[in-house]
Amino acid sequence: MTTQDSRSRILPDVYLVWLGEHNDECRQSIAHVRQVIDTVHVFDNIDECIDFITDRPDETVYMITSETYAQQLLVVTADIPQLKSVYTFYQKNIVPICDALKQALKDNDNNEVSIHFAKSKSSTSDKNKNTLDCTFMYTQILKEILLTINFDHHHFNDFLTFCRDELKGNTRELRNVQKIYDEYHTRTPIWWYTRETFLYKILNKALRLMDIDIILQMGFFVCDLHKQVAVLHAEQFTGHTSSNSFIVYRGQGLSHTDFDQIKQSKGGLLAFNNFLSTSKQRDVSLRFLRPITTKRDLVPVLFVMNINPTIKHTPFANIRDISNKKTEDEILFSMHSVFRIGEIERFDNDTRIWKVELIFTSDNDPHLKVLTEKMRERTQGPTGKHRLGSLMIQLNKLDKAEKLYELLLREITDQYEKALCFHQLAWVYTSQGKYEEAAKYYHKSLEIMKKSLRVGQHSLATSYNNIGGVYQHMGKYTKALEYFHKSLEIMKKSLPADHPNLATSYNNIGIIYIDMGEFAKALDYNHKSLEIAKKSLPVNHPDLANSYSNIGSVYHHMGEFAKALEYYHKSLEIKKISLPADHPDFATSYNNIGSVYQHMGEYAKALEYTHKSLEIREKSLPVDHPDLATSYNNIGMVYHSMNEYAKALEYSDKSLEIFAKTLPSNHETIKILTKNIETLRSRSSSLHFVNKNK
Repeated sequence: MTTQDSRSRILPDVYLVWLGEHNDECRQSIAHVRQVIDTVHVFDNIDECIDFITDRPDETVYMITSETYAQQLLVVTADIPQLKSVYTFYQKNIVPICDALKQALKDNDNNEVSIHFAKSKSSTSDKNKNTLDCTFMYTQILKEILLTINFDHHHFNDFLTFCRDELKGNTRELRNVQKIYDEYHTRTPIWWYTRETFLYKILNKALRLMDIDIILQMGFFVCDLHKQVAVLHAEQFTGHTSSNSFIVYRGQGLSHTDFDQIKQSKGGLLAFNNFLSTSKQRDVSLRFLRPITTKRDLVPVLFVMNINPTIKHTPFANIRDISNKKTEDEILFSMHSVFRIGEIERFDNDTRIWKVELIFTSDNDPHLKVLTEKMRERTQGPTGKHRLGSLMIQLNKLDKAEKLYELLLREITDQYEKALCFHQLAWVYTSQGKYEEAAKYYHKSLEIMKKSLRVGQHSLATSYNNIGGVYQHMGKYTKALEYFHKSLEIMKKSLPADHPNLATSYNNIGIIYIDMGEFAKALDYNHKSLEIAKKSLPVNHPDLANSYSNIGSVYHHMGEFAKALEYYHKSLEIKKISLPADHPDFATSYNNIGSVYQHMGEYAKALEYTHKSLEIREKSLPVDHPDLATSYNNIGMVYHSMNEYAKALEYSDKSLEIFAKTLPSNHETIKILTKNIETLRSRSSSLHFVNKNK
């Protein structure tokens, strides 16, 4: 027998399984346990119980079992890493088990804190030791934007409504929702953060997974918490000098992979994306580590942090007097604290605990810092909400951006702001493959901009450029070229010769010439673009990746496959540094590389890369997006080359179905694809006939 509870996506994936007899005493004890954790799954069959646990390799599971099963479980659970602890239930001993479970859950939350290391291909490279994960950059910009938005009571109510829906059936946390609704403004944000409720758990998980939706839902709380830490920091540390430096501690269990990365990154940077809890009391942090010393899947690490109070990069404060836990002498850091990794050694004579010295620093990764500035430029706008929409576009959160701009259009009356919203919505529709809608909104934006005194020539050039991009997607190359050249002429008159926007303009014209089969012109414009981009952009900027990719595309079309691969791989390496791992631009790179391998006759490699591309696009794009059609078509072409006509036909049909919805019926792509499908049907039928008559 088993009972199951519904899961919430906003809470950490932690389960408790109860394996034992069913009687009144057990049922009362289970009710007691549910005061600690709601996700209790009850079993009376050991095989079913073990199957349930092993089916969840990426989640955290705790177990309570009766004496009847305890001995047998020692053998069968020894090699299940997701099973963190097993508690044996004796008569009337449920209270100490609940206390131990409560501490274990707290420790688990502590170990799930998001850490970003210096990316390092070589442990000896000083440059690589100062290269942080780009996710750090995106959440930093997000925080900056959130701090400019005036959150009001309806944001607070919307979040609690969202939580009630997500936490249905979780009676304990629903009581906390009501408590927050009734008392939020009578307590401080820090008090709520340190209280054992879903707030800490949700925020920690959202920042770890970069769940933008949840972070936005909690925007008011992030702002309230940061502002209180900043105010306390000013009160507590104004006038302090470097001679007032002090030590704080943090005990945390790290995966073996993460710990190895720390060792390889000694002397480099380590960053915490979340609000970071530390203690002035070493023993408090060591208490977190003692239970971890028995766990094979985690390395117990004591971070010893040297804090110079004159460093202003990230505010921090002693929260002992206002925390819900007044005994821990806690120092709380706001989001995005950066440290330099010092000595790494065993703690005393302990064979398991490691001590890692960290030095609080304002020295951000210099390359990421430059890139961050460029990304800030891409997320400019008259208000925080405008900037937020721009960031959502950069992160490919298109549905979120669309809703935000539609909301803004209902709120604003200023014509200039409306033009910006129309323009950004058009960008969203372009990314979604809704080209007719995109063209309509770009033209609406352009009409307002032409009449506005607040709009400079640069904005008009941007509009012309983006309209050209839409017409290119629609296969209207002559019209696209017309708008791209309009944009370029304005930019030549109004911008320096090495401005990155000029690089974009040359790049776009080059792409059109690729589409038109004029490869010499394409190469000329794309090389112009690359030269400007190299001078004006950081080496890890996504636009530089696009320049390399487009030159690769020209060589691809010209049949110079080795050169094509060289430029495609250069593009891919930059994207790995500057973009989130699930970004659709990766799909473009994999698709391009796969296509080259197909033309080279290396079909296994071609399938590997085209399937990588498809996997990303299926996760990140609408089901009728043209780029999905491109992926299906390319996989179909590989199978065609391998003479696997049935598989080729399957993927080609999928491709045509999407293109028929998104492109004009007379589009050249549809004509070519229709002809290919006819050929495939004929060959597939012939092959079937031959096999049938063998």
